[in-house]
Amino acid sequence: VERILGKRRYFWFYMISGLLAGLLFVLSSFIFPSDLDTFAVGASGALFGLVGLLVLLTPNLPVFVMFIPIPIKIKYAAPGILILLWLISITGNVPIGNTAHLGGLLTGLIYGIYLRNKYRKKINYLSRHFS
Repeated sequence: VERILGKRRYFWFYMISGLLAGLLFVLSSFIFPSDLDTFAVGASGALFGLVGLLVLLTPNLPVFVMFIPIPIKIKYAAPGILILLWLISITGNVPIGNTAHLGGLLTGLIYGIYLRNKYRKKINYLSRHFS
């Protein structure tokens, strides 16, 4: 992602996606009062922002997911990870900030829609070499 965006834009995207993920987490606690018992700690919302961006810019990028020994295209791995985290938080009663993850992912997807046409040549180059 940094090769596509450049260092400065990458930094700001990372920070803004983390902030928007946190904002969605806070706003969702008004709708889902049970989220008040969940802490928003870490950078997972910003990381999901990067994942959302990759899903739109390089959907066929092969990635390795923990405990799965074969590469999976990121367009399949990203929703699978979100669903897995959601299932873990529900069945195991583990406080996971799923709305923050979703907020980061949505931020990345929205920004990816904007960037798809702007960086078409860079995206095609990287897709040829990493897909």
